[in-house]
Amino acid sequence: AKDGPRAFYEGPLAQSIVADLQAAGGYHTAEDLSQYQATLVDAMHYAYRGHEVIATPTLTAGPTMRRALDLMTAWQPGTDAPDAEAFIAYDRAIRQANQERYDTMGDIEHEPDPSCTTHFSVVDAAGNMVAVTQTLLSIFGSRMMLPQSGILMNNGIMWFDPEQGKPNSLGPDKRCLANMCPTLLERADGAQFALGASGGRKIMPAVVELTSLLLDYGMDLETDAARHAGQCGDRAAHDLPLSLRLPLCCRARRRRKYRRDRGDVRLGGCRQRLKERRASIAALPCASDKEMYICVTTD
Repeated sequence: AKDGPRAFYEGPLAQSIVADLQAAGGYHTAEDLSQYQATLVDAMHYAYRGHEVIATPTLTAGPTMRRALDLMTAWQPGTDAPDAEAFIAYDRAIRQANQERYDTMGDIEHEPDPSCTTHFSVVDAAGNMVAVTQTLLSIFGSRMMLPQSGILMNNGIMWFDPEQGKPNSLGPDKRCLANMCPTLLERADGAQFALGASGGRKIMPAVVELTSLLLDYGMDLETDAARHAGQCGDRAAHDLPLSLRLPLCCRARRRRKYRRDRGDVRLGGCRQRLKERRASIAALPCASDKEMYICVTTD
């Protein structure tokens, strides 16, 4: 630490990293490390319903989060707490934003689960806030620890698309599309928040939902918002995972019908094949701390 961040890329530590990788059959060189330079870019600042959002730009989940929030402006909260209509609005916005992300920014459809990501937020006595997300990608990264330094190596190359001709295709001197989404918020009443999450493709949906709970419903971060956030999880273009931890307030006044495309119920690791052709996903009680994931398509 006393030698600063460049010690990782130059000097004895860098030499030991290259030596261990080459001994394992890698093609890394000292020049690969010494030529690396971090890119510093300005954060995105944008408004959402009169509040301010500060998020990461470029090849992160920040632009996708912004798109999801933009799509959500067509929906208006109708109650003091999120109901079924709110979670349907979250799902539709996040699914569309994710599909646009995969079509235009890169395809990470085959990202393995679980991930090895950590998020932390720090606030000092003066009110300065920092939101930081770091990751080894898959759990324990590539599962390789360098013998001389004890450094765990990530498996970040799998974030590229192996098929050529796509925005996120693997290539030299390229940066891959990432899921990280550290975010700062300033609510119209002056309250400020530092947000983020771990969980691969579940990160952005969780941050979008939490942002809405804090800004649209004026919830407190440590109590109400923590109970409601993260209920819809990741979704692809036509899939809708839901959790049995959805709050009681999601017992809808309107019933929304979904036509089931396919689905496994997962309760505590057990699965049973769903036989019904239709389901009403509108009134799931907070009956268990276990989760149920249902893949459906909308009518």
